[in-house]
Amino acid sequence: MPFADRVAGDNFADAMEAVAALSADPVERLGRLGEASLRRARTEPHGDRIMLELAQPHACDYPALHREEARAWAVLRNGVAATVEAGAVEGNPDIVAHVLWAGLHGLAALDLAGKRTLVLESHYVAGGNTQTFRRKLKSGLCEFDVGAHYLGEWGKEGSITRILRSAGLDERLNFRSLDPDGFTTLIFPGLTFKVPASWDRYRARLLDSFPDEDFVHVTVTSLKDSDNPRVAPRGTTNLQIMTLVPRDYAAWNVGAGPVDLGDYAYHQDAEYRRRKMALAERLITTGERIIPELRSHIVWKEAATPVTEERFTRSTGGTSYGIEFAVDQMGPLRIGPGTGSAACCTAA
Repeated sequence: MPFADRVAGDNFADAMEAVAALSADPVERLGRLGEASLRRARTEPHGDRIMLELAQPHACDYPALHREEARAWAVLRNGVAATVEAGAVEGNPDIVAHVLWAGLHGLAALDLAGKRTLVLESHYVAGGNTQTFRRKLKSGLCEFDVGAHYLGEWGKEGSITRILRSAGLDERLNFRSLDPDGFTTLIFPGLTFKVPASWDRYRARLLDSFPDEDFVHVTVTSLKDSDNPRVAPRGTTNLQIMTLVPRDYAAWNVGAGPVDLGDYAYHQDAEYRRRKMALAERLITTGERIIPELRSHIVWKEAATPVTEERFTRSTGGTSYGIEFAVDQMGPLRIGPGTGSAACCTAA
């Protein structure tokens, strides 16, 4: 519990009460209290050091100081309770107030020791776009998200779950699952498409809704990196056409992947090569709906499959945008970029 003392004619409890009276908004009031506490640490460093001493006098021996202590604590605790009641903060007011008090005086102690503190958060609630805000209405409490409408990769073996598991936090967080048959609904003229959580169900639904359509993503490297002479020879354009394909080996007439086999014999299989080139031709045909007569202008083409990705990047199960974001492949452990493709038209 905070300890208040009179130092150089300054009474901490009086100062806190005066600041609390300046604003009727509970959130603004709590922020002002925090600013005032840190400001006092700088203007009255000796008083703040006394407050932070480990050896505190016993309350029975100094009843006047105990009253000041209770007053100062009441200002902070009541300020926190008001924000909880308004729905801006969750939790037990006593616990939240202790956390805030410890944090404020931890910052003050660092400042008094001549240490600089960097707080990478411009909001009074940590979390950036993952946080929520609440408003108390007559009918009850309403909560609004500001960016993260829902989160993926929270399944038992999801990438975020593995990160939390490595920190021992996976069992401390509970998440509510969205409708697995349609966590997002896309509404087009004449078509309503529900996006399911299962990849297999998603693919089946795509085929059912668009039986004669191929979904492709066309990206033009020559436009994205137009000043790079290595992208493509002068007078040609480097572009890629991508789509979703089955990741299982059987779809490519492969019994096992190169990671397990330790060799690349799959590439010599005639049926594998036929299926890969058939996919490339389908992608080019679909690409011509975007770029007319594309096929007649191709001077070189390459094709890749999920098995190709496994061979060259060791990423099993296919990959959309680089290697897996696993705990051992993030930050400074992330594999850096390699050489670019020299193809003028790549069907991956």
